Amino acid sequence: MRQETVGEFSSDDDDDILLELGTRPPRFTQIPPSSAAFQTQIPTALEVTTTTLNNKQSKNDNQLVNQLNKAQGEASMLRDKINFLNIEREKEKNIQAVKVNELQVKHLQELAKLKQELQKLEDEKKFLQMEARGKSKREVITNVKPPSTTLSTNTNTITPDSSSVAIEAKPQSPQSKKRKISDNLLKKNMVPLNPNRIIPDETSLFLESILLHQIIGADLSTIEILNRLKLDYITEFKFKNFVIAKGAPIGKSIVSLLLRCKKTLTLDRFIDTLLEDIAVLIKEISVHPNESKLAVPFLVALMYQIVQFRPSATHNLALKDCFLFICDLIRIYHHVLKVPIHESNMNLHVEPQIFQYELIDYLIISYSFDLLEGILRVLQSHPKQTYMEFFDENILKSFEFVYKLALTISYKPMVNVIFSAVEVVNIITSIILNMDNSSDLKSLISGSWWRDCITRLYALLEKEIKSGDVYNENVDTTTLHMSKYHDFFGLIRNIGDNELGGLISKLIYTDRLQSVPRVISKEDIGMDSDKFTAPIIGYKMEKWLLKLKDEVLNIFENLLMIYGDDATIVNGEMLIHSSKFLSREQALMIERYVGQDSPNLDLRCHLIEHTLTIIYRLWKDHFKQLREEQIKQVESQLIMSLWRFLVCQTETVTANEREMRDHRHLVDSLHDLTIKDQASYYEDAFEDLPEYIEEELKMQLNKRTGRIMQVKYDEKFQEMARTILESKSFDLTTLEEADSLYISMGL
Repeated sequence: MRQETVGEFSSDDDDDILLELGTRPPRFTQIPPSSAAFQTQIPTALEVTTTTLNNKQSKNDNQLVNQLNKAQGEASMLRDKINFLNIEREKEKNIQAVKVNELQVKHLQELAKLKQELQKLEDEKKFLQMEARGKSKREVITNVKPPSTTLSTNTNTITPDSSSVAIEAKPQSPQSKKRKISDNLLKKNMVPLNPNRIIPDETSLFLESILLHQIIGADLSTIEILNRLKLDYITEFKFKNFVIAKGAPIGKSIVSLLLRCKKTLTLDRFIDTLLEDIAVLIKEISVHPNESKLAVPFLVALMYQIVQFRPSATHNLALKDCFLFICDLIRIYHHVLKVPIHESNMNLHVEPQIFQYELIDYLIISYSFDLLEGILRVLQSHPKQTYMEFFDENILKSFEFVYKLALTISYKPMVNVIFSAVEVVNIITSIILNMDNSSDLKSLISGSWWRDCITRLYALLEKEIKSGDVYNENVDTTTLHMSKYHDFFGLIRNIGDNELGGLISKLIYTDRLQSVPRVISKEDIGMDSDKFTAPIIGYKMEKWLLKLKDEVLNIFENLLMIYGDDATIVNGEMLIHSSKFLSREQALMIERYVGQDSPNLDLRCHLIEHTLTIIYRLWKDHFKQLREEQIKQVESQLIMSLWRFLVCQTETVTANEREMRDHRHLVDSLHDLTIKDQASYYEDAFEDLPEYIEEELKMQLNKRTGRIMQVKYDEKFQEMARTILESKSFDLTTLEEADSLYISMGL
């Protein structure tokens, strides 16, 4: 029973197995159970590993990003540090370069000072040698005794002593005798020096020059004038060792200061100390509202004498301080140069007609400008390497204010001041032109600084000079003239007739101390002469004014050479004003001055030739800086002026000597008389005028006469005019233009 049941169960199992096997796919397509289980485990494992890998990858990426950011930050820091180090390195290089330049400049300055000291020592050595030589000669003269002139009367008798002497005497050669005779003659002809004569030193000469200084026209010396002046409102002046007690004479205190400095100081320190002390005194007097300014012009005149005594002993720093001080002093008295051209209708002239205070102000301004010019003249004599010690921005700003006052356009001009201001500008251009390396000074004094100055010089060049109106105050502002209230000599130039020079002494009382000037009435001015009441010819004043214009042309010529590439300076405006001036002067010579017996006609011809030289340089070297419309503005005037140089009787103008003599008698008789006087000097020296000198004088006279008559110029000026006319810019395009030109010239 059990076996049957077992058999049944086994058959059923087999059927089930068979059914199951029938439903299965082929075996080769089946996956074993182990692999199936493995496949079921792979996705879960992959998911786990991918998540871990992703986590690790993200961590690595974050770390790399952090490291990259860190590296970039470090690189930027390193770049900044490198840039900073490069900047520091450049700064150090610049500092080192500046130090090297400063050391070089200092070295050159020390060399210049050593050269000056060496020259000074050599001069002292020469003086000592001369003194020793003179001393030795004096000693020789005193030791030499006069030879005995007593001779024996009986020459025939010979004593034993004399015979023995004659036997023992050695025969002398003729040469030794001649030498002794000549030596005796030299000793007899020698003039002995005074052994008691004391040769003064430099400080003694300096002290003497100050004590003897005298203003032209004054009756007393400057120190004597200051001895009669005192300070009224300043109780006691004290600056270092310079003391002026209350009520004490100013001159006496200055003399005591001079004597103290002479004992203890060398000449250069003496000059520095004296300039500083006097400058402080002038400042105290000028700033004080109630103190009289009577002593100021005389103190300024003393400063000029101090600066001019020995240029090599006046240091550049002392010159610079003095220049700045004088500019500040002019700024204090600037109201003197700001007088309106036309008087106000509200001025009723009810104030007292006194002139002493105006005269003091005029003297202060005029002497101050002369001192500025004197300072730059002294600087010009110093070594070229030391010029940059003087010039800086403060100097230029101060002088800019000063020259705008002097070269005024809106106020009454003061001719004395105009001369000094123009000459200072001329000296500045000469200094820049003569420097070995002028780039630093050119960059300091740029074209913008010159712009306003050149404009004022153009206005000065346009003013007319009439020989009959140089003292006429009723003429308009277009004519240069000197006012009768400015007619006194300066410290450098003797411009005018010095009509007011005699009034300087009238300011001072001779019998007592004073602080207030004596009264001078305006009615007393010009009463001794009719020069101011009727216009007369003033040839001397006309000559000064013509020389002033020549100085302006010199400035333009220097600027052409210095700032040739600067269009703010060298431009069409210079051509316009030069052409107008050339045309105007030629027309005046032809219309007015030919036939006038004036000694200044040759100077006017020189101005014409000088102007042509400037135009030629502008045209030849700086034509690119001239605009076409500027050329067209003066084209007709310039063409006419240039043709006047060319259209002249070159062949026949000097052919007839008799005719030229007649021309000279008509247009230049005064100069002809001057040449005759010079010829008489030669005749006195040579007993007869040499032929070559006579020919040279005749040639000079003929050339001068030809220029004055405007019929002949030198060949070089004719060539300049021909070169400009033959340029492309002056082509006469039509026959009508050429015909009109010839007709206007009378050809």
